[in-house]
Amino acid sequence: MVFERIGNGDGAAKIAEAVGLSVKTIETYRDSIKRKLGLSSAAALQEAATQWKWGEHINLTRVAAEAQSNARQTPVPRRPSRTRQ
Repeated sequence: MVFERIGNGDGAAKIAEAVGLSVKTIETYRDSIKRKLGLSSAAALQEAATQWKWGEHINLTRVAAEAQSNARQTPVPRRPSRTRQ
């Protein structure tokens, strides 16, 4: 049920309320699912859960690679360089 709700896009608080468990328990479940599936990010977990929910074959290698690629595309703010005077 937790994996299905992750696939729906629900956050830990919403899932916890729906199933009557604590947010910490849901976060532990999420971490356990990620570990068992060999996923390293929340984005990869979300993608895998969404694929599963829609009955698609879950290609865990592709899911992990896409999540990693998307994480690299996020711009990182840089500190302004100091100029010497």
